[in-house]
Amino acid sequence: MRIEGKVILVTGASQGIGLEIAKALSKKGARVVFASRALDRLRLEAQKAGADNLAVRMDVADPASVRSAIAEIMSEYGRIDILVNNAGQNGRLCRWMEMDQELEREILETHVLGALNVMRSVVPIMQAQRFGIIVNIASIVAWVPMPGVCVYSAAKAAIVAFSEASRAELECDGIDVRVFAPAHTTTGFPIQRPTRETPETVASTFLASLLKGDACTISDEALPRIKRYFPKAAQKIMAKTGLHALDVIADKG
Repeated sequence: MRIEGKVILVTGASQGIGLEIAKALSKKGARVVFASRALDRLRLEAQKAGADNLAVRMDVADPASVRSAIAEIMSEYGRIDILVNNAGQNGRLCRWMEMDQELEREILETHVLGALNVMRSVVPIMQAQRFGIIVNIASIVAWVPMPGVCVYSAAKAAIVAFSEASRAELECDGIDVRVFAPAHTTTGFPIQRPTRETPETVASTFLASLLKGDACTISDEALPRIKRYFPKAAQKIMAKTGLHALDVIADKG
């Protein structure tokens, strides 16, 4: 598949993985819409990446904000070919019972309802075009949940399930719903994992996956494979990883 000239919407594009994915797509000749709540920074990044790009303010948890941003995109380009549902709220590494319920709600609203909000506005456009690709960004913890990020794990698992079910519903309209789950990416969390990607390397893997057309890409498949055949072993690995990180944070606190 060629992405040159395609209109691609990337949510959560002001920093991290979203920003690097948007920049990588722009380098390949796509017309990229950088979407985020931080509009001033977003405009600068979009302009630096390419003259054909657009920056729009979008709060994925607010349906009115999503509709306004989509209207702006359609006014500028008249179509949306690909949606990268990347916007996220990672919260903080902590035990579930120590998490503020407001933060819990924000994580679920952003990752689950936020992704659905954007899809709800974009799908009718793609149905009219009889073409569209939607890539929902998941995580390895959707398959192998980790202590310390219980709510985040649940949110990403919900996105995987929704993507698989909606793919069957929308494929007759020419819409391909996919899942991309990056490996553990370098963050401020003291997580000991053998695979630590950077946003730049994740963007490169994402681009290869998009061009290949896989329905689901897990860039680090070791743990999901272990869980498939040795579920208790995978559970122990993630329990050790998450609990160790929680202990480190407790010692620093």
